[in-house]
Amino acid sequence: MYSFKGDNPRVTYFLTKKGTLHELVQNTVTEVLPNGQKVAKKYDLYKGVLQELTTDCPELATDRKKLEYNQKSLSEFVVNYNNCQSPNNVRYVAHPAKAEFSWGLLIGGGSTTLEVSGTIPEEFNKKYNSSFSPMAALQVSSTLPWVSKKLSVQLEGHYNRMHFTDNLSASQGIRRYEYDLNIDLHYLKLPLLLRYTIPIGKVEPYFNVGVAYSFAFKHKQDVTLTTTFPSGTTMESRYFMQKYDPRENNEGYSESFRNYSQSLLFGTGVKIPVWAKHSISFEARYEMSNGFSELVNTSTNVRQIYFLAGFTLKLFRV
Repeated sequence: MYSFKGDNPRVTYFLTKKGTLHELVQNTVTEVLPNGQKVAKKYDLYKGVLQELTTDCPELATDRKKLEYNQKSLSEFVVNYNNCQSPNNVRYVAHPAKAEFSWGLLIGGGSTTLEVSGTIPEEFNKKYNSSFSPMAALQVSSTLPWVSKKLSVQLEGHYNRMHFTDNLSASQGIRRYEYDLNIDLHYLKLPLLLRYTIPIGKVEPYFNVGVAYSFAFKHKQDVTLTTTFPSGTTMESRYFMQKYDPRENNEGYSESFRNYSQSLLFGTGVKIPVWAKHSISFEARYEMSNGFSELVNTSTNVRQIYFLAGFTLKLFRV
């Protein structure tokens, strides 16, 4: 049995017997009743075709009357007919692969490294390690069975916080400078991942690769500068990243911060079924981001290693 779907959204089925192709047709006709009411009537022409083709198996007459015009019903009828003709042969029915949709919750966290270069003062050009970076996320995913049963695509929405603090110092002549840094970044991140799964029994190890777009909805990059002279001490505030702007009163400098970033992600993990439609997962990821610098000659590369635990619920198949 074959099916065909052209410009018309309705599927048409065909059956072959002894090298001849037979079309299985169901027509829907709108008729007007004497009272003017319009009704749609279905004419199961395909049942007459099947009656002619299966006269050598009269026991299928009851099954034929109960047929519905869909792949599942017609496929079962064809299998029953073939079993009637050759009861000792093994039958295989190929059904169209259906995509499986699911959603889930992810929680976890990890370590983050910020590497700065090309900025002024020179003391700022170094690596900074964040405190524990918490994460929470929602995810939706779909398998890609028409490409490969092992492939799926996953879209996530993350909350990610990165917090860096440090105390730097430098000397210039009789002056001594101390910089107290406090960088606190809150991101909404949208990763899009391609997953390759290698089933081993009921356990499903997998590998992820993808990209992410992050938006900083809240941020702070404050620096307190303490300058010590032989005659005393002064304190002032500045931004970690700042740019010259003659319109500003604060010595001509304004904050420089890009509130979006892009990143590449790589991960590996394992998914374990716990109920019929539920599973848990454990995953480790490595992420590389271009950070928050909007200055051409200054880079703020961010590297993250984090671990996620997830709970997934299967929704439906289409």
